Amino acid sequence: MKPVLHAVILAKTVNDSLHAMTLAAADSLRRSFAHRPGTLSITIVESNRDFAGSGYAYPDYVRLLVPDEPFNFNRFLNLGLESVTADYYALCNNDIDFAPDWFDAIERMAGLMPEVGSFSPMCPDWPRQQSLLAGGSRPVIMGYRPSFELSGWCIVLRQATWRAIGPFDEAFRFYFADDDYAMTLRAHNIRHALVPASHVRHLEHQKTSHQTDVPGHDVAKPPSGLPLLLRFRRYRWLTSNPGMLDGYLAFSRKWGNMLVYALRRTLHDATFLRLGLKWPTRLIIPRP
Repeated sequence: MKPVLHAVILAKTVNDSLHAMTLAAADSLRRSFAHRPGTLSITIVESNRDFAGSGYAYPDYVRLLVPDEPFNFNRFLNLGLESVTADYYALCNNDIDFAPDWFDAIERMAGLMPEVGSFSPMCPDWPRQQSLLAGGSRPVIMGYRPSFELSGWCIVLRQATWRAIGPFDEAFRFYFADDDYAMTLRAHNIRHALVPASHVRHLEHQKTSHQTDVPGHDVAKPPSGLPLLLRFRRYRWLTSNPGMLDGYLAFSRKWGNMLVYALRRTLHDATFLRLGLKWPTRLIIPRP
């Protein structure tokens, strides 16, 4: 039986607390489908290559993958999505807690809005998302901004969306992967919606330390050809983190520097989201 939802959870199991956190995420996801048995499949992609000898284990209802390669956010998502066909796919952190009806709310809106190809649940504790409801409750909030309309810790996409945009670009090993996903949706004129009635709590204070696994250059010796824009002090937050800088450089090569990116996303959102025009996109955001 083809599952309705296939969820991929990225994990790094190196101590008891991280193991318990991933177990709790998988269990809350499983319990949220208790009223519809047989419609959920879960894959955990484990980045601890020594997991087999770690003494930890995950339940039988979970498909476990342990790639023998360094952590790469998009690469590991691609591996988790391979060879599983479902109506919807969920891309999940391991530090989240699923409300009982979280997917029901998304599936309901997906049925009412077939033109939307990607969805995010809302975190009830996240101020940026709560600020979007300042003008009153809405069934969906359209947009592509990571940590606002686009919850990077949990994204649900239709099978047709995955076929259109997949596989994910493995140049993004961790940083800017959400931004690349958002721009890829824009380039394909695929709408993304935040669903306020769907709640998935992001336990952001519990870190998986994946970001520390992402290699980069020595910040004391910036790579040759560093864009002039990044030499300004206001971008020190970016250049001081090797992995983040490498992610940005991959992003800028693909979609343009910060200024070009800002112009492209603004023009696209004005013409497509507000006016419903599709044809300008191929001029505004050329596909890589």
